[in-house]
Amino acid sequence: TPSVGQAPPDLAFYALDGGQVLVHGDQVARWESSVAREMAFLLAGNPRGLRRDTIIEALWPESDPDKGNSLFHSTLYRVRRALGQQVVARLTDRYTFAPGLRIYYDAAEFERLAEQALSSGSRDARIRALDIYHEPFLTSSELQWCYQQRERLRQLLGDLLLAEARESVAQGDVRAAESAFARLIELD
Repeated sequence: TPSVGQAPPDLAFYALDGGQVLVHGDQVARWESSVAREMAFLLAGNPRGLRRDTIIEALWPESDPDKGNSLFHSTLYRVRRALGQQVVARLTDRYTFAPGLRIYYDAAEFERLAEQALSSGSRDARIRALDIYHEPFLTSSELQWCYQQRERLRQLLGDLLLAEARESVAQGDVRAAESAFARLIELD
C-alpha cells in the first residue's frame, strides 16, 4: 500500500483481504459479474500479460472456442466498465493492464516479502508479509487457477508462521510464539 501522503495507486487489488479492487483509492462497487472481477485479478497476477486463449482456459475451461471467445469479449467489456475503458490494453498477442499504470497487488507483495523473509531470515519482511495476509486468496472463487494460487500462498503463510513461531521461542517471547502457533493451527 502507498505510504502516508503518497497518492494511491491507479489500481489496487486485495486478493488476501476480501477481493476488493480500488481505482484511484475508491472501491469498485459494481462488477456486473464475478468472473469480471476474477479476470481483473488474473490480469493483476500476470503483469506481462496473457494470451486470450490462456485467459479463456483459466476462466471458462469447459467452453468450446466460439463460446469462450464470446465470454472473453463480454467479460473484458465488463472489466473495462468497472475499472475504466483504457485500463486493459492489448499489446501484440497479450492482454495486460495499460503501461504506465501504478498497480498494487497484495498477493504479489505478500509473495515477494515471504520469499525475502524465508531466504534471508529477515524478521521485518516476515512481519510485513504476515500483516498483508488477512484471508485466503479470493475465497469466493472456485476456479482452478484461484484454488492453485490459494494453496500456494497458504503454504507460504504456513512457512512464515512456523519461522515466526520458532524465532519467538528462541527469543523467549512466549506470547508471540503462542500467537504464531495459534494462527498456524487455524490455518491447518
